[in-house]
Amino acid sequence: MTHHNFSRMIPRRLSLAITSKRAQRSIVPALLLLGMLLTAACQPVQRDPGSRVREAAQGFVDQVGSDPSSCARDFRVLEPNLTRTPQQMDLNAGYYQGVMENTGDVSFVVTGAFPNSILLSWVIYDVNGQIYSAVNDQEMTPDAGSVNPFLPGVEVLASNRSYTAFFAPEGAPVPDGISASNVLTLPPASENERIYITMRSYWPQPGFPRVGGPPPTIQAVSAADPTQPATCPGLGLGEGAFPLAPFTVPAPVAGKILFFRPPNYIVPLADGSTRADPNGCTGYAMAVLSDTDLNLIKMHKAPTFPDNQNLTESSVWANDFEVRYVGLEANGATVLGPRSDVAMNDLKQQPDGSAYLLTIPRPSDLSARQRLELLEKAKSSNWNIMMSAGEGAQIAPFLTYRNKLADASFAYSIAAIPCFGQDLGEWSEATIDYASSPENMGEYYIDGVICTIDEVLDDSCVQQLTNE
Repeated sequence: MTHHNFSRMIPRRLSLAITSKRAQRSIVPALLLLGMLLTAACQPVQRDPGSRVREAAQGFVDQVGSDPSSCARDFRVLEPNLTRTPQQMDLNAGYYQGVMENTGDVSFVVTGAFPNSILLSWVIYDVNGQIYSAVNDQEMTPDAGSVNPFLPGVEVLASNRSYTAFFAPEGAPVPDGISASNVLTLPPASENERIYITMRSYWPQPGFPRVGGPPPTIQAVSAADPTQPATCPGLGLGEGAFPLAPFTVPAPVAGKILFFRPPNYIVPLADGSTRADPNGCTGYAMAVLSDTDLNLIKMHKAPTFPDNQNLTESSVWANDFEVRYVGLEANGATVLGPRSDVAMNDLKQQPDGSAYLLTIPRPSDLSARQRLELLEKAKSSNWNIMMSAGEGAQIAPFLTYRNKLADASFAYSIAAIPCFGQDLGEWSEATIDYASSPENMGEYYIDGVICTIDEVLDDSCVQQLTNE
């Protein structure tokens, strides 16, 4: 086992709500552009007579219209089940995101509940989509009478889990009772006419949406006097709302799949826990895949992670893991769905703690018989198998590897890969010295090889990775 169980029994109060994890993660079909979303997608609406849907929508409009300080109409719950580059949203995450005009006159009061998921983060981005300020769950203080279920020893399923956060311009007053740990600073209005605010929630507990529960409430208040409401300065999520920075992943060795950390400046709206360094790199790792042949990737040792899928009423949080979240997702010119990712409890591993991932480009020229042979090979070998992107005129297929919130004692997360930052030149020209390797990630490094179907079936492909 490479993940840790909080407990092996599923709580009675959740048992009736449990569904297939794959069903939970296929809620809202949305094709979004870049790290984040040209088409806004709300939570799904069940089939219903048109009149009832219109009445509900009108009720929402009336409610929001009566309170101009509410930002509910300007934020969207995003739980995508489709991906296409340059969009990089994880199909195992839920997002709550809005674009705000940044006048310098407005602060934001956020009231919410810690999600029933594996992690929570709030990030505020500047006009270029770079992280300006951020906070994650363990850094946050709960409301009086509530608990933070992400702290060691606290009941993971505790019902009293509310928090209040505050986002304000530098030096603006903060309402009494809000902990300094929950206060994020907005970028200066003189240099940022707009800002991006994003909440992320990853890998929900059974029976919960990917955002981990109800979305938070966000109210605009006067930056000078937070006791006074202000009009929410939302800009909507239309075309052109988000920065776009096309990039090419390095591929310095033919036939070899190498993972590199992309620099901050080419990945707007990336997740993170600290302000973006202009010459720094993200916490992701990316590798070019073949758009015609098969790709066999090996995680030489998978980091351990917490298991929130098998909880009981007595389960308490424990920091007995190496990273909070582990996931791999294929991206490229081809539209891909849930079969293009694998993460956490779904990750099949070898007895030695390694994990293999075989990707098949979509579409491909494989016959039905060849596909069956590959599926049988993957099953008998306990490999993970997924669809990856096929040929594209402008966007080469690639794989994104995510580690989230590595434990402070774990030295071999993605962050150990050397950073080929903006000051070093074009990232696409990065050399093999900047790829994941045993030298920088120890036995936790990740790489792969491009192979033909015969090489996969006769084990000469996997032998190349075994003999490294």
